Amino acid sequence: MGLFDRCEEFVRKKEIIKKGDKILIAVSGGPDSIFLLHFLYHIKDKYSLSLKVAFIHHHIRKQTDKEFLFVKDKARKMNLPFYYRNIFIDKKKGVEEKAREKRYKALYEIARKTGCNKIATGHNLDDNVESVLMNFFRGTGLAGLGGIFPERGIYKNSEVLLIRPLLVLRKKEIEDFLKEKKIKFYFDRTNVNLKYKRNLMRHKIIPYIENYFPSFSETVSRTSFLLQEDFLFIEKTAIEKLNSILKDNKFNVENFKKLDLSIKRFVIQMLIEKTKGEKYRSFTRIENLREFIEKIKEKEIPFSIIEKKIKGKKEKKEIYKEIEVLGECVVDEFFIKSEYVKFSPSIFENKDKYTGYFDGEKVGKKIVVRTRKDGDRFIPLGMRKEKKISRVLIDKKIPVFERDRILIFQSKNKIMWVCGVEISEKFKVSNKTKKILKITVKKQGKSSL
Repeated sequence: MGLFDRCEEFVRKKEIIKKGDKILIAVSGGPDSIFLLHFLYHIKDKYSLSLKVAFIHHHIRKQTDKEFLFVKDKARKMNLPFYYRNIFIDKKKGVEEKAREKRYKALYEIARKTGCNKIATGHNLDDNVESVLMNFFRGTGLAGLGGIFPERGIYKNSEVLLIRPLLVLRKKEIEDFLKEKKIKFYFDRTNVNLKYKRNLMRHKIIPYIENYFPSFSETVSRTSFLLQEDFLFIEKTAIEKLNSILKDNKFNVENFKKLDLSIKRFVIQMLIEKTKGEKYRSFTRIENLREFIEKIKEKEIPFSIIEKKIKGKKEKKEIYKEIEVLGECVVDEFFIKSEYVKFSPSIFENKDKYTGYFDGEKVGKKIVVRTRKDGDRFIPLGMRKEKKISRVLIDKKIPVFERDRILIFQSKNKIMWVCGVEISEKFKVSNKTKKILKITVKKQGKSSL
């Protein structure tokens, strides 16, 4: 069976090309993209395809100018519309990934502008094997081990699909075919630069393995397609579960905990993708977020809490201010009033958790108002021994996303009040108290917290 026939069989099996498709072909001038161009042109009439050619100029190599003119002329001779975009890459770090992102963005823009529903790229079997191994060494899960998919949306919920019709062909087969047919192509010399990990994989690691296991690449490729099918099934299930867990920007922690571990990881992966707008396959990152959610005691939390965790933003807002004992002041968004009051039995029946009564003789002239710190301890009202504030908050079932907003009142380096939670036994009012200090805390613009 010839190479075109094998590709066409693969296309039919994976159903990645349908009659009437409008396909934008990404052509760089290299052997893979030139073969792809000829293959799609070969089946053009049979599938009633509308083909267009796109060249993305990276401005990384001088030779790219020649490749641009070559591809443009090639498209003209084949009577196919030609489009191009210029992109510029910061060469300091992550050149490959930056180039990839900008290249796909440019292709997507051209596809949208020209009415194409698919973008075809020349990824071959060797590219797929390299991707599987690279993902394996990075520690990705099922999605990464599935390698390069024959068809995927170029972006989340995008109507434009990426297709890879050449994933059944080895690179050497493609090059031998073009040489035999005397079809010109350009060779990208950066593909042999071993400073890039993918090239090291391509020219050193895989050939070494194939010396001992000749069918290694074919086996990896076949396995990747099987894993892709498993991935798509689990992904579909995970999407259904996520839609039931995340509603109206509320995340149902209780229902998340009921999921199978595999589905949980897929849900986490989609949450990261939803928040950051990009695919993320790091197993460690996924596990860290899963464990974070598993530790939450509340049945439901605002999704913003998970978003902040994903983005790496600290939820804690540091507050530290020294205030006078008597008077009124504003600390951050809080209005604080302190005054001396007469004794009343109602003090012991106080139901306003944002109003505290204290033994004024035990409080200094100034009070520090701050947010909590790791290791904070005090003696809660009615107890004899110190207790970690973190433990008190858990026992009181204070939502995890509210704990770092709680104000701590401190006098003479001793905690006198965890506002809204509990006062300290050491500062409590008793029948013998001669001077009673009343502190009221309100959020500005609101009658209470």
